Amino acid sequence: LLVGIEITFICVIFLCFVIEYFIECAKIGEPIYMRPIAAIKAMEEAVGRATEMGTPVLYVPGISSLDQIDTISGLTILGHVAGMTAEYEANLHVPVCVPIVMETAKETCKESYLKKGRPDLYRNDMVHYVTDDQFAYAAGVNGIMLREKPAAVFFQGKFYAESLILAETGNSIGAIQIAGTGSSSQIPFFVTACDYTLIGEEFYAASAYLSGSPEMLGSIKGQDYVKVGCMIAIVIVFISSMLNGYGIIDFNIESLPTDPFETDVTLIVCGIISYNLSRSLPIKLYEYFILIMDSHRSRTQNELFIYFCKLVTLYLNRRGTLRNRTNHGIVVFWCYIGMYILI
Repeated sequence: LLVGIEITFICVIFLCFVIEYFIECAKIGEPIYMRPIAAIKAMEEAVGRATEMGTPVLYVPGISSLDQIDTISGLTILGHVAGMTAEYEANLHVPVCVPIVMETAKETCKESYLKKGRPDLYRNDMVHYVTDDQFAYAAGVNGIMLREKPAAVFFQGKFYAESLILAETGNSIGAIQIAGTGSSSQIPFFVTACDYTLIGEEFYAASAYLSGSPEMLGSIKGQDYVKVGCMIAIVIVFISSMLNGYGIIDFNIESLPTDPFETDVTLIVCGIISYNLSRSLPIKLYEYFILIMDSHRSRTQNELFIYFCKLVTLYLNRRGTLRNRTNHGIVVFWCYIGMYILI
């Protein structure tokens, strides 16, 4: 009954370890390669063009609040753009439609200007509230574009039906437009009307790349490797099913054992995980993995639970996470839930 849950649980644990491994690699200074994205390179060109023409830079962070990941990614990119406007001494306008986003954007811009050593150029009114109505906000931003004729326009955030209205207005004034959103229904409009577009996951990868955070860079890298592994597995299963259907090989994916502890695959996976962790942590975690696997049938559930707790506690102690008994109690609770699912 719990076969599907067991497999899902093991896959989630494996995914967490892969992402954690790349985060640790990023923290110790190992280079994390990310392919160049044209829209990121064009940002400096757009701000430089606005500076040369003596016109402002317009940044539109979308119409959603901070509960949307697109808005958070857009504010991260705003920090990068604000830093460039401070460096080039260009004017920046950020019209918003959500009060909490306005306050967050103000702090983001203020921090960027301070980092560039130009706090004197920061103005409180560069981030201003327009309205919380969708199309009234679009009309207000269009009015700003038609009056001030910005040479660079950024659309970075969560957009809905107003996306084409905004992008067409920016295109009509001849501005360089760089858009980015995770909304698949609005991407075609931005691709049509804008010069550069961060499509889908490029938008999130760009915010991670520009932030320079090891946690974000390592997460992006780890997720990419997991996706590559999933694609390889899909291709292998597809080819095997095709060959089995034509009678070339005698293999059926449904004939594989459903209990993950009946095969040595779990031991191999745990060995790979522990080897990767041992490269960044001077602890032989593979011993505890093997103890857990070997103890599944020969020992009681209580002893198996103790070994699993030792594994998690060792790792978290190394990272300095367990600072009091409350955190330790939380670890024991989640270990119990995990072992209950597996057993």
